[in-house]
Amino acid sequence: MTHAEVRPYNGAPTLFINDQPYPPYAYYLPVPIKAYIEQFRDAGIHLFTWGWSDIISHSRDLCWIGPETYDYTAFDKEVETFVNADKDCYLFPRLAVSPPGWWYDLHSDEMNVYDDGEKEGVSLASIVWRKEAGEALRRLVRHAIEGPHGEHFIGFQITGGVNEWFYWTRKLPDFSGPALVAFRKWLRNKYENDIDTLRKRWGSRDVDFDTVTIPTKEQRMSSDLGLFRDPGRNAAVADYYQFLSETTADALLYFCKVVKQVTRDHIVGAFYGYLLNATGFPYYSQHWGHNALMKVLESPDIDFLCAPYQYHDRGPGGVDGLQAPVDMVKLYGKLWFTECDHFPYSWRHGLAKTLNETLNIHKRDFAHNLVRGVGLWWMDLWPEGGWYDNPEILRLISKLKKLGQASLKLDRSTKGDGVAVIIDAETPFHLKLGTELLKPLVFDQLIHELYRIGTRIDIYLHEALANPNMPEYKLYIFLNTFYLTKSERKAIRERVQKDGKTAVWVFCPGFLSEDGFSTEAMMELTGMKIGFHEVRTFFEKATPLFITITDFEHPITSNLPVTTFGTSTNIGPIFYTLDPSVRVLGKLLVHQHWVTGEEWPGFCVKETSDWRSVFIAIPKIPVTILRNIARYAGVHIYSDDNDIIYSNQYFLSIHSRKPGTKIIRLPKTTNVYDIVSETYVARDINEFTVKIGQNETRLFLLGEKSIIGL
Repeated sequence: MTHAEVRPYNGAPTLFINDQPYPPYAYYLPVPIKAYIEQFRDAGIHLFTWGWSDIISHSRDLCWIGPETYDYTAFDKEVETFVNADKDCYLFPRLAVSPPGWWYDLHSDEMNVYDDGEKEGVSLASIVWRKEAGEALRRLVRHAIEGPHGEHFIGFQITGGVNEWFYWTRKLPDFSGPALVAFRKWLRNKYENDIDTLRKRWGSRDVDFDTVTIPTKEQRMSSDLGLFRDPGRNAAVADYYQFLSETTADALLYFCKVVKQVTRDHIVGAFYGYLLNATGFPYYSQHWGHNALMKVLESPDIDFLCAPYQYHDRGPGGVDGLQAPVDMVKLYGKLWFTECDHFPYSWRHGLAKTLNETLNIHKRDFAHNLVRGVGLWWMDLWPEGGWYDNPEILRLISKLKKLGQASLKLDRSTKGDGVAVIIDAETPFHLKLGTELLKPLVFDQLIHELYRIGTRIDIYLHEALANPNMPEYKLYIFLNTFYLTKSERKAIRERVQKDGKTAVWVFCPGFLSEDGFSTEAMMELTGMKIGFHEVRTFFEKATPLFITITDFEHPITSNLPVTTFGTSTNIGPIFYTLDPSVRVLGKLLVHQHWVTGEEWPGFCVKETSDWRSVFIAIPKIPVTILRNIARYAGVHIYSDDNDIIYSNQYFLSIHSRKPGTKIIRLPKTTNVYDIVSETYVARDINEFTVKIGQNETRLFLLGEKSIIGL
């Protein structure tokens, strides 16, 4: 039997097959097509994954055709196709555990129910579903590994919900009977059967564990202060959102454990952790069910996580943006796979319009995963396949795979030489539904600004700051860390308020806690006295917010092409500094000012002997300001041209939006070798220039080519 596992190797979670490190690069296609498998085989790819199903009826994936009835004929034929095309293939199929159509006819009471009463999909809280689908999964896994081609299987990817473990979110979920029963049980566990604490946090003297109901749409759309609900006295909605995410994670882990009960010699994983992309869409941050990432990362029953890269601005000149905090996944010892589902130039709706643009996107996407020390699979999204049926694309994939395989011998640990971007999974629970704040704060900030800062960015949940294995950084940017407990604030202070580090705090760090709203908690983190103003404009609790720069003499604000920045979406309340000891770099521009005449400091810096604190009261900070902050903090900047830079100690990639001659500065003197053209660009230098075309990717090795066997 083939043995596969994920274990640490040269500083990163690594796939091992039969006790040898194996390059984590695969080819996905919905149904196996022999000719395309052979093309990837000839390109040196022997790792394959597959699976095709619609969103609701997944009967084909588990071969589950009726109650306690299974037919593995189609599955076996697909395995035969792979083995006949590549005798050295390794397989980890995608298995969907959402029930088949006939199951819903028998168990309609186990379905998810939307706020308007419509039913769709299974409730992820359904115990009946878990038990019956779990048995179907157990039988299929055993059939696969004990069958005639069992030695080709190295693992399984489990999908559920809306395929990528999204809770059903076409409307507002989940008002079903199973969800209500599970929610009441979950509340008893969270509050330890303490009815007084439940009533205090819910702000109701009448609520009871046995009579709790699921929060309505109106409750979910409500807020107490600006866009926030008070977690100290109005926690019902937040509790339900937390329950949805934990229920999703519990279901996912239940099925992963089923696989582990059958075999400990195979890896198992799932789509999960989509905390970044979710901030760009209404309802998703609260309802997708991906906010229990810590529970998944701490489970011994799952080996890898995966996701497509973000769909916004991913075309030529754009970014291979992460949907999940991949550095957090890596920190907790899980292998990461990025799904590269880029439409080629020859395909309808493709963003790349030429073969050259397609090749440059593939180089960009591979480079991002290479410098992070994670895996990927190239995806043929539709059953007819053929996205890679081009000799130049296949030659490039062959070269990139060899590079990735050689990189396994190098130190792939995260060094803390870039910027640590810190996010929180629970803050969205306390916001009214909508994207007014989270989209400019996280989604836009990452895609349009932070990825173009000119250096590496690493993204973590704030829980990483208490992990001793997290690298030390010079700069930490806290994007949406609004909800923090007392112990979490302590862990953050102990990590960043020392050793000359710089912390950037956006909007209202720590303002929310289990006790309610607190500007004192904000002061603990920022070292500044903070005030807030409740917005009351034309019956709204929020308003567009901008900052105008008033001090251009500080390193953070010198030589800027912008004087004003902010967001036109309505956010609130308004936060500002009240501390006379800070240096004010900019003041808030608020719609009400023409009435009140007030000017509030909204962009401030405070330096102490131990650390530096930067408070910015609004989201959507321009890349030029972020780059200046990084330099002020002592972070190395490779380029000032707003191009996409991916880097680690051995590799540097640049993906341009505009053509021109680029100046690249290196952190130390070294040789620079162009990996694709196989030529040295320069030797013994710490700065070089490179002429680059529009939407072009260049991938460099920093050092002698011999270190990767070239």
